[in-house]
Amino acid sequence: MTSEGGLTVPVVVGELRSPSVQYTANQQVGIWVTGRGEVTAAPDLVTLSVGVEARATTVQAARVQAAEVMDLMLQALEGRGIQGPDIQTQFFNISPEYVWNDRDRRQELVGYIVFNQTSVKIRDIDAAGLVIDEVAEAGGDLVRINSVRFGIEDTQALHSQARENAVADLMAKAQQFADLTNVTLGKLVFLSETGGSVPRVQNFDERAFAKAAAAPIAPTSISGGELTVSITVQGVFSIE
Repeated sequence: MTSEGGLTVPVVVGELRSPSVQYTANQQVGIWVTGRGEVTAAPDLVTLSVGVEARATTVQAARVQAAEVMDLMLQALEGRGIQGPDIQTQFFNISPEYVWNDRDRRQELVGYIVFNQTSVKIRDIDAAGLVIDEVAEAGGDLVRINSVRFGIEDTQALHSQARENAVADLMAKAQQFADLTNVTLGKLVFLSETGGSVPRVQNFDERAFAKAAAAPIAPTSISGGELTVSITVQGVFSIE
């Protein structure tokens, strides 16, 4: 050490050495692993997003037209036993419709558009195609079927099983790391569920529904397949 103006300056003589490493309690020590568990199951619920789009020269005419068609669609749903809490309005909008007048270089009001979108829960999976066909027939050219989503209404049991599988995967990975590195696996000191997923949704193109509705001889085919519920957990194990 030398002293310069009251300051102590270190002097290094000879070979430079690497600084020593000191671990503190908040550093990432131990074995850190992530486990993932999945469970597959058949869907028991179909959610249909269906709407009416009506155009007319006045708001009143467009609104009445949309209301009449929506009423026919609701009657078709009630005929299938779908009503009450299983039918919910998602979106309602009235907006002007303009066209561009190229000669006068301006927009011109030509009428109004009324759009009414409803979410429908279909609990009979096997009847989903028939429900879609009947709603499309009732709505005619004004019907707009935006999407069909498959789901599982009560996923609690599936999440519990997926969580169990995730923890088992976590423990197996931790033990494998310990074996590969010739250390003894210690206690689990931290565990966190870092992510989970609800059953994935499958959407269908509106144009496919329109084509099916135009050919009533061929009923709409709806296949639910299987849905996957997944859970991810993260754990930290000490090393003994």
